[in-house]
Amino acid sequence: MKMQLHRENVPLKTIRLIDPQVDESQVLGALLPFLDVQYQKVPMLFHLDVTSSVQTGIWVFLFKLLILQYLMDINGKMWLRSPCHLYIIEILERRTSAPSRRPSVLVGTVGCFHMVSEGLGILPVLMK
Repeated sequence: MKMQLHRENVPLKTIRLIDPQVDESQVLGALLPFLDVQYQKVPMLFHLDVTSSVQTGIWVFLFKLLILQYLMDINGKMWLRSPCHLYIIEILERRTSAPSRRPSVLVGTVGCFHMVSEGLGILPVLMK
């Protein structure tokens, strides 16, 4: 991520998760077009927008993507994280007691994660 961009646009891919269970195949399908060699050596932003309707599977999915650094489907297709990729995970939490909903955002590069907003509580803030 230290590469000088000289005012070039960085590609952004937004993936919205709205199903009650995280569908890793859907996410993988959205990521696989970026396995092309043209995207592997340049900085890219991946924005994962997790809505409050997602109830299960988010922590396992995030563990696979951010810690294990890969996703794989039942057909053997695999997404490997690149050091040039920045992942922004926005999680809108379900709150039954408070009417306002503030998103929590986790920004991560390989080996470095920062919680931008409070609220996740489960994932620690890891810094290299």
